Amino acid sequence: MFRQAREDPWRQLLPADHLNSYLLQTKSGSHAEILTVHVRRNVSNIEEARRANLYVKSNIRHLVLSWENNEDERGDGEYKDEDVMNGLEAHPNLKELTVEGFMGKNLASWITKMNNLVKITLKDCNRCEVLPPLSRIESLEIKNCLRLRKIPDSCCRALKEVIIGNMESTMILETISKNASSLTTLKLGGGKSCRSTSSSYYSSDMESIINVLLRSNSLSLSTLELIECKSVQRLTVGVSLERLWVYDCPNLMSIKLDDEGSAGLKSLSVRKCSSSLLNTVSAQIQSSTLERLKLGPFLGNIDEFPWPFSSSSNSFPNLDSLELFGWDKVKSRPLFEQLQSTFPRLKELIINNFKQVKDLPDLISRLLFLEKLIILDCNNLDCLPKFEESHRLQLLKIIRCPSLRERCMKDSGPEWFKIKHIPIIKW
Repeated sequence: MFRQAREDPWRQLLPADHLNSYLLQTKSGSHAEILTVHVRRNVSNIEEARRANLYVKSNIRHLVLSWENNEDERGDGEYKDEDVMNGLEAHPNLKELTVEGFMGKNLASWITKMNNLVKITLKDCNRCEVLPPLSRIESLEIKNCLRLRKIPDSCCRALKEVIIGNMESTMILETISKNASSLTTLKLGGGKSCRSTSSSYYSSDMESIINVLLRSNSLSLSTLELIECKSVQRLTVGVSLERLWVYDCPNLMSIKLDDEGSAGLKSLSVRKCSSSLLNTVSAQIQSSTLERLKLGPFLGNIDEFPWPFSSSSNSFPNLDSLELFGWDKVKSRPLFEQLQSTFPRLKELIINNFKQVKDLPDLISRLLFLEKLIILDCNNLDCLPKFEESHRLQLLKIIRCPSLRERCMKDSGPEWFKIKHIPIIKW
């Protein structure tokens, strides 16, 4: 018979070194507890799970339930995850729930009793089919839940943040698009619904749903991220957008910033896309508001880095962070020569994967506000600009640049005299 006083009630659920419980300092200064429970595969019924006594732990604000990833070792009839989860009932004070590796079809019924729950995250729940009705949820994150198709309308009305990755169907997003009207953050990536270009159904349907969602939330949406949405070709965003990140969307040709849609844009990232997309977006940007910019690599057989910011009218006086990603063929020394006139107050410059570039022009040293210079994977780079001792540069980081590292050897390298006074140098 189990005795509470003599045996740790967690022992049947997880080994001691798998329990991760610690205090998180919140912005308000109060403390909220995060508890992570790693459920072992030998826990198979509700009675064992109840011994954890989660329902009496009133100080838990964020509960993480993580099942061992052993899907390939269990047959169709061997999943007891629903019983176990029903036994891991949390206290109603719970505000955030994360479920990982759960192999049941339905989440526990106690979740609907969590009246303070505002965020739910599901990861690798490959057999889960439907979300329970959760009318107060503000943040919903779903990743690698391949069979999840249904979400009640009531789950959508309070949503502020939606993150969906690797979904096989557009049904979840379609339901959200019909019911959510106050989103501030939308992040979409991967999955058949995003990647398919051969099926006109998936292609047109996904693009249409995203555009409906963007229109419905045009006054509130501040962050939009699209990753591997290869079926999407044209989008229109609203006036409130501050952050636009697009990665590996090869067929996306146009993003229309609706009328005043660029007025507040602070962060722009266009990577692994067509250079024509950069051209259409850059023509609409209010350069005075942009603070962070990530560009490249770009698709197609091109040798020069596309640069639509050449005219004096395209100066970015408030941009302080620039990341440039090259590719094997690109030869873009002229690109670096334009940085000083285009970004006069740049503080951080990251140069990544420019394998054909052999030297950086001295004009980079005229970026008078530059504090961080990071160079990665530039195999043939062997010459740096000379930074005067009075320059503001505080950090120089050189990673996987073998020729440059050899030439910058302390005291003996021919490039050492250019950088020896920089306070922090990292390799």
